[in-house]
Amino acid sequence: MIEVIPNISEGRRLDVIHTFVNSLSAIRGVRFLDYSSDPSHHRSVFTFAGKSEPVRKAVMELVRLAIENIDLRKHEGLHPRLGALDVIPLVPLGDTSMQECLNLAHTLGEAVAKRFNIPIFMYELTASSEHRCRLEQIRKGGLQHLTRRLSDPKWKPDYGLAQPHPTAGISVIGVRHHLIALNINLNTDDVRIAQRIARRIRTSNGGLPDLKALGLCVSNKTHVGAQVSMNLTNYRRTSIQQVVKTVVQEANSEKVPLAGTEIIGLIPWDAIKDNAHTLISKKIVRKDQILESRLEKQFSESDSIRPDPVSRTHDFGRGTDC
Repeated sequence: MIEVIPNISEGRRLDVIHTFVNSLSAIRGVRFLDYSSDPSHHRSVFTFAGKSEPVRKAVMELVRLAIENIDLRKHEGLHPRLGALDVIPLVPLGDTSMQECLNLAHTLGEAVAKRFNIPIFMYELTASSEHRCRLEQIRKGGLQHLTRRLSDPKWKPDYGLAQPHPTAGISVIGVRHHLIALNINLNTDDVRIAQRIARRIRTSNGGLPDLKALGLCVSNKTHVGAQVSMNLTNYRRTSIQQVVKTVVQEANSEKVPLAGTEIIGLIPWDAIKDNAHTLISKKIVRKDQILESRLEKQFSESDSIRPDPVSRTHDFGRGTDC
């Protein structure tokens, strides 16, 4: 199976979000697993899995719905974005080969560009060049800046024309390994503290390996104030527990207590197995966030009887892909 974690630029209109959920859940062979939405960042993240052909159908349906329901000309939110259907990561599960994922990603890139006239950039393991491998490299400066770069041969889209769709912008598709999105809230309104901590701990500034971090000011039902929002791109090198411990130390040096932690989306059991009791007992990870458990629950149901996906509306920082 292949796991797909698409990020869309809509986090406020529940009727639209439910349209996406219901449409994906209705596709035979697709196991809809989870979704999270955030109004302030105006973004939703879905998780589903299936074999190549059902996944292809689901992604094409997502693009159709995104164009039909989202107009970037009227879009405002804290989260940086390039497109209505902003980023589509694919992750191989079980015995699925990386090559199968790569083939599907390129098939989708070509099909989306041809059918919907949306320029497609390929990233991570599917990237065509080193200088556009990471999502933050492509997204730097936002949609307007990337639009200006499209005339440069080094920034020609992998698929489609070198001009954004008028309402849906540009989409990014790629294959990557499991990524863990972790937010740690601080008991302060001073976003500069979160920004300093983020700068000290992230890989790009010489911090922990395989860690992206950003300091934000958030306002939602569970927290109002500063937040360190992070992506762990290789949990085998840098674990969840290691990141939490490091942020605690940095927050102590700033004389600021933590106000809570949050994992976004689903994570593989392998990412917590060595410290599962501690992470669950401290409520850093919930049991229903373990990918294998959610898949097992889905497979225990008949294809004709689909359980409701777990749904949440909260602030998820930068989502599953930054």
